[in-house]
Amino acid sequence: MKRDESEPMPLDVPRRSPERERWHVGKEVPLAMIVGMITQTAAAIWWARGQVATDEALGQRVSALERERDAIRSAERMAVIEASIADIRRSNERLELLVQQALNAHRK
Repeated sequence: MKRDESEPMPLDVPRRSPERERWHVGKEVPLAMIVGMITQTAAAIWWARGQVATDEALGQRVSALERERDAIRSAERMAVIEASIADIRRSNERLELLVQQALNAHRK
């Protein structure tokens, strides 16, 4: 038996019947509340998308900083190696000078 929607719900309809549990928006729910909920949902989605973009930007920044850090570490290591090579060359020059002096002294 199909019921006309404009008629009030008869009292003999059980409380848990499909007709009684059908979802509807009644006049009790103000339009401003519905608009507010839709606006809040849209704002939450907009905010979440902004957070995703911020996370991506921060991830790219972290990657760039890591590359920069690695380049600085490599430059520092290279400077230490170059300083060590310079020390070795100076020591080698002193040794060559000592060897040359010893050979000259032995020839005389």
